[in-house]
Amino acid sequence: MDRASGSGVFARDPDALLDLIELEPTEALIEQEKNKAICKVCIQYLDAYFKWEDDLSQDDLCSKTQMLNYCEEHLDKWQMNALQKQIEDAVKDVKAKTAWRIEGTLREFPKFQPVNLWFDYPIHRMDETGCLNDIQPEDERPPWQRGKDARKKQAEIQKKNTQAKYTMAIESYRFGHDDIYPTVKELYEQMKSDAEAVGEKYPAEKTIWNSLKKLGYTTDKETKRIVPLPEKSGSGNEK
Repeated sequence: MDRASGSGVFARDPDALLDLIELEPTEALIEQEKNKAICKVCIQYLDAYFKWEDDLSQDDLCSKTQMLNYCEEHLDKWQMNALQKQIEDAVKDVKAKTAWRIEGTLREFPKFQPVNLWFDYPIHRMDETGCLNDIQPEDERPPWQRGKDARKKQAEIQKKNTQAKYTMAIESYRFGHDDIYPTVKELYEQMKSDAEAVGEKYPAEKTIWNSLKKLGYTTDKETKRIVPLPEKSGSGNEK
């Protein structure tokens, strides 16, 4: 009652109230939904072009890695490009989905079990798998959990901001040095110069060195210059 009405005045009148509460899916759940979406797109695309069902097991059909491997082996370059576009659209749709829970406050009827939904614009769809059952609304989480989640979010924001500063300093250096990556010392000098120009603090040279890997960079053993870490392929075909 109090969730919807504040002071509770309105809640004294109706015999039934439905609360629509937004849920915050975990990163693991979002990755799970992406995996399902990619597998679904691959299956639909293959159905349109091949008789392939006997080639893969039920477990393979639920693994984006196995599905993408199979598609790379059996589709030509142009088909893979078309499939990749469909996969990108499907992943974008997953990111846009939001999770919700309907709870009821009933005066004359027994209380019903909460109903979990995915809002896949413009339709609310039932959570058929029950993957949203264990998610607690933010205002129902214990204080220690809310504090932990807040610290995690703050750490992610800080990491993104730090990475953006490193990337900006690296690109600024490359712009003035024929597109060559800087050494750690040269990056330190560039970040120092950028920070002093706007009156901000800058990291020590040792801090820059220790931060490279977790920010997506490493150093070339021969040139000692900073380079981006190689991207990991999700297809399993990297050599």
